[in-house]
Formats: sequence, C-alpha cells, structure tokens
Amino acid sequence: MLTRDDGQPDRVAIRGLVFQIAALREQGVEIVLVSSGSVSVGQGHLRERAGDPGTDAVVRRVAASLGQAALMRVFQESFEACETFCGQLLLTSADLSGRHAQRRLRRSLGTLLTMGAVPIVNENDATTHAGNGIGNNDLLAAHVARAWRADLLVLLTDQGGLYTADPRRDALARLVEVCHGNDPRILAMAGGDTGVHGTGGMATKIQAAILAGGRGIPTRIAAGRQSHVLLRIRRGERVGTWVLPPATWSLGQRLGLPALPQPAYQWA
Repeated sequence: MLTRDDGQPDRVAIRGLVFQIAALREQGVEIVLVSSGSVSVGQGHLRERAGDPGTDAVVRRVAASLGQAALMRVFQESFEACETFCGQLLLTSADLSGRHAQRRLRRSLGTLLTMGAVPIVNENDATTHAGNGIGNNDLLAAHVARAWRADLLVLLTDQGGLYTADPRRDALARLVEVCHGNDPRILAMAGGDTGVHGTGGMATKIQAAILAGGRGIPTRIAAGRQSHVLLRIRRGERVGTWVLPPATWSLGQRLGLPALPQPAYQWA
C-alpha cells in the first residue's frame, strides 16, 4: 500500500496516511503505525544499480536495510510537513516474547508518544531469518497491539474488508460489516491458507484479528487507499469490517465512537 509498482515509496499514499494520523493526534488519539514495504523499496534500489538482485535470503536482508532508510526519509519529510515527527522501532520476535520484553516495548512506545512522536514499527528484516521471524506485518501489528494494550487494531489492505467471497471473482460477494473472531466461518471466507485471497492477504488479517481479540482488542479491516479511511473510522462511519473479540462489551463507550451499525450480512 505504501509502495508503487516499481518498488519505490508511494509519496502520495504516505503523505495521505500521515495527514490522517496528524489529524487524529490533534483529536487526542494515540497512534502506533506498523509499516511495511522496506524489502520492496530496497529491491527497487538494487535493481536500479545492479539489475535483478535475486530473491535469496541474504539479498532480502540487504534490501530491507536499504528500504528502511528510504521509507523513513519519506515518513520524516511527511510528518515534518504536518509539524510533527516520528521515531522508528525495528523489532524481532524476542522483543515480543515474554512479560519483560513487552514491558520494555510499552515503555519505548509510551515515551515516544509522550514526547509527541509517532512510533513507526516494522520487523527487523535485515537480521531475521526463517527460524526467528514474526511472519508478516499483520501478525506484527497484532502483537504490538497486545503489548501496547491498544483499544483498537486497524488493518489496511487493498480490499474493502472481509467479503463472503472474493469480490474480484464473484459478483454476488457481499461485505461482512461485523463478525466475531471466534466464528470459524470467517477464516473460510478469508480463504484459509490456499483460498481466494491467498496467503499473506485476508487470511492473515483475520488471524491477526483473532490474535488481537485474545486480549479483548477489536479489529477494523478496511481499504487503505479509500479517501480519509482512518478519519472515517474515527467518525464511526460504515467502513470495512469489524472483527469483534469473543467477549462483548460496549465498544462505543470504550472507543468513543457512535454505536456500531447493524451488519449488512447476517450469519445463516
């Protein structure tokens, strides 16, 4: 979502996202941004200088190192244009494992936010390998939300939310506006490991929502390129899919939002 087809940072998309974050901060909302795209951006830089860099693990780690620097430059410029600033945290699975590690992470996030900075989190792809990686940024975001004890997890994607079928292939597919993370049918709709949305797509977002829901954190899945999507979520508009944790409580009271709309799709 933050990169162009040629692998370069999408400055327009990043500026639009940063503008929304800055506007929400003015409303008193604390936001931790989990970003992706470093490997793609780094591979784009390598292609410009050395042709096809390949896809082996070492090249991916080098690409991640190059891409992180390029992405952070764009983020810094964008936040400065909104008269604020950001700080980067590169995490490994060890930073999320255990009570003491999560406490250190909470302190770092809390200090950045108290100082007025927006924390930008990504996995440290320059050093991780298959045996110690977190997996993907959806799961990373869920782990960070759990460690930070967030009120809400927002996952932005190229789809409008969770559909009853792949909307790119099925004209009758309908948006599921509200569902519960403990309903096994939502993973089937998301496609599982080999389904219509594919691995790393909607299925991992549902898995991340279930992970966050284990700590009582609701998740909103929405289209990242939809105009002012974060501001619309904050206003309580009917955008994307709510994935609610198994336990129920007054979300409106907890999040300061209007009451949840009735789902357009009712479970059979």
